[in-house]
Amino acid sequence: MNCIICKKEIIAKNRTRRYCEDCYREIENQRKRNYRKTSHGIKITKDYSKKYYEENVRERKKYSKEWGRKNPEKRKENHLKFKKKNPDYYSDYNHKYYEQNKESENERAKKYHQKNKELILQKLKEYREANREYFSKHNKEYRKTPRGREIVRKIKRLRYEKKKGVKTMYSLKEWKLKLAMTKGICPNCNKFIGIDKLTLDHNPPLAIVPEGFVYTINEVFPLCHSCNAKKGKKINKDAEKILLRYYKQFSPHKSKKSTTLNPKIKKLGSGY
Repeated sequence: MNCIICKKEIIAKNRTRRYCEDCYREIENQRKRNYRKTSHGIKITKDYSKKYYEENVRERKKYSKEWGRKNPEKRKENHLKFKKKNPDYYSDYNHKYYEQNKESENERAKKYHQKNKELILQKLKEYREANREYFSKHNKEYRKTPRGREIVRKIKRLRYEKKKGVKTMYSLKEWKLKLAMTKGICPNCNKFIGIDKLTLDHNPPLAIVPEGFVYTINEVFPLCHSCNAKKGKKINKDAEKILLRYYKQFSPHKSKKSTTLNPKIKKLGSGY
């Protein structure tokens, strides 16, 4: 007798046998694979795998760790494939884990950032250079939002304050409370503009203040853009008193800067 597939000689006791041992194994394996793809076969394999995993948890974990160490490339490929197929599973799992371990995760992230500052900055630069078009579109859309407008104004203001050598001693929460008190109405012209369109006015103004001056929340006021632009370098009576106190406390030495920065304060008095 010869095998039907490979045509090898078969030493068989029964004349009904038509396949050799190797071909018979391949046929049986293929039959099992086709059965597992059916609806009934999928249910049976899932139930069997769950029972087997529950009974042999430790052995499966040890085997998976050893296999991952021996085959790191295959492990990464399988991990990425599973992520693509099940994105919701990973998002839910990470969210639950972070809620349960917020403090430990924040500490771990801080330590990692402190150790790898240069590496993180390099990766960010490379990512931004590779995706310039995406960042340009995203920034344009974000600047149109109310949150984006606030951040752009804050950045411009901080740059100008650095040039003048001025410091600020108030938080964002204090400034938002002051904006909420106005209810979107400019206190100068009494027109309703909206909280998002109100700008920050320094009193005394930045152009007149000397180097090292410190602004608190009481020396900052919300105004509309037109009133803030019309005001310019004008000083109120309250601003004059604040500046005189500052000069009396710190009494900076006479120099060209102290006379040129604030020409209107010369008339107020001496001692600075």
